[in-house]
Amino acid sequence: MKTQRPKGQPLLARLRYLVRRLRGAYVEHHAVAAYKLPAAGMLAIITFPLYYVIWAYVFPQPYENLELRLAGCVLCLPIALRPHWPRLLISYYLTYCYWALLFIGPVFFTLMLLMNGVNSVWLMSVTVIILFTFLLYDLANGVFVSLLGALIGLIGYWLLSGTVDVPTEYLVVLPVYGFILCGVVFLSHSERLVARDKLVAARALASSIAHEMRTPLLGIRLDANRTSDHLKRLGAVNQWARERGCHDSMSDRELAALTGALERVDKHAVAANLVIDMLLTNLRQESYSQERMKLYAIAGTIDEAINRFQFRPGERELITVRVDENFTYRGIEVLMVHVIFNLVKNALRAVAMAEGQISIEARTTPVGHLLSISDTGRGFEPSMIPYIFVPFVTGHAETGGTGIGLSFCRRIIEGFDGSISCSSEPGRGTTFEIRLPIVEAKTLDAAGAASSLSSSGHAASATDWPAPRA
Repeated sequence: MKTQRPKGQPLLARLRYLVRRLRGAYVEHHAVAAYKLPAAGMLAIITFPLYYVIWAYVFPQPYENLELRLAGCVLCLPIALRPHWPRLLISYYLTYCYWALLFIGPVFFTLMLLMNGVNSVWLMSVTVIILFTFLLYDLANGVFVSLLGALIGLIGYWLLSGTVDVPTEYLVVLPVYGFILCGVVFLSHSERLVARDKLVAARALASSIAHEMRTPLLGIRLDANRTSDHLKRLGAVNQWARERGCHDSMSDRELAALTGALERVDKHAVAANLVIDMLLTNLRQESYSQERMKLYAIAGTIDEAINRFQFRPGERELITVRVDENFTYRGIEVLMVHVIFNLVKNALRAVAMAEGQISIEARTTPVGHLLSISDTGRGFEPSMIPYIFVPFVTGHAETGGTGIGLSFCRRIIEGFDGSISCSSEPGRGTTFEIRLPIVEAKTLDAAGAASSLSSSGHAASATDWPAPRA
C-alpha cells in the first residue's frame, strides 16, 4: 500500500509526508545490507588521512586541509564502531549515518573540488563519490543528498574563499554531473519496472496460493463447527449411557477437552486466514483514495477488534482499554481492526513469559489523535527499533515472528495519512503510538455511528474498560 499523498494540506504536512517517505526508503535500503555503513566508516577512516599524504606530499594539489580530514575521521569513527554503540543511542545510528555521510561525502568533495580550481583529480574524485553515494543511499535519498551536499559545499567554498563567485569551470561540469544523476535515475527506473513486474508475478502467485489455502481452511472451520454442534448432542447421549451403567462412555472432562480442541482448530484457521490477508496486503502496494475512506469512532473500532480477537484462556484479562476521547478518524475500519489485531498479538507475545500487562489508550493531542498500545513485556533490542516496520524483518524470530505484521500496520496507517512509531526498552516493555490527523466531521458514517453507539458512553469522559471475568 502506498502512502496517500496529502492533498490540499499545509506545506508543513507535505514536508512531513516527504520526510517520512525519504526516511522509510533509507531504512529499508539498509535493513538488508546493514554491513555497508560500518564498512564505509572504516574505509573513510583509512582513506581520509592516506589521501591527505598523497595530495599534500606525493602529488601536491593546490589546496588541502588536514583539519577537515581529521573532522571527517572523527565523524566516521562512530559509524565504524556500530557494535559498540550504547543501547540508549543505537536507535539513532541510521540518522547519524545519514547526516555524517552527507558531510564526508558530497559536501567535503564539492568543497575540495572548488577549492582546487575544479582540476582533473578532484573532478574524478567527485565522480567516484557520486557512485559511493548511490551505494550508501537509496535512489531518492541519493539524489537528495547529492544536490544538498553540492549546495552546502558551495556555501562552504564561499565562506573559505571569501568570494561569492562560482568558478566557470564548475558551471561547465555541472551538466556532466546532471547527466550522471539523470542516468542513475532512469536506469534505476528500469530496474524498478523489472521489480514491479516481478511483484505482479509474485502477487498473482500469492493470490493463487491464498485461494487454494482458503478453501481447505474454510472446510476445516465448517467441519470443526459442525462437529462441535454434534458434541452437544453427544454429551446428552453420553450422560444417558453413564446413567445406565455403560463404563466405556466419555467423561465430562474428556468431552470438555474435545470441545476445547475444536475451538482451537477454529481459532488456528482464523489466524491462518489473517496471515494470508497480511501477506496479500504487503504485496498489493495499494493506495487508498479519500473516496474509499469513511469516518469511524475509535471506541467502536477498538471494541470490534477486542471482540473479534481470538484470545487464548487468560489473555483477555491482561488488557485494559482507556478512551479519554472517542475521536473520529478517517479510514477503513476493517483494516484498522487488523492493525490493532497485530499490535495486540505482538503485545501478548511479549508478555507471554512474564506477568505483564497490556494497555490500549486513545486520546486527542494538539497535533492529532493518538492511539497507543503498550505492554510491560520483554521489549525490543534498541538495534532493532529502526527496522521493525521493514517487511520481513522481525525482532521475534525465535517465537515465530514473520516480519509482516508491523510492516502491514505501517502501510495501513500511512495510507490513512497517519504515522506509527515504536519506543521500547529491553526488560521493561514496548509502546506503539499511532497518530492520526484530526478530521472535521459533524456526523459519523453510518457504520461508524453504529459502532460508536455500541461502545456505551465512551465519548464524554475518560472511561476504563475492565477485562471481563473468565
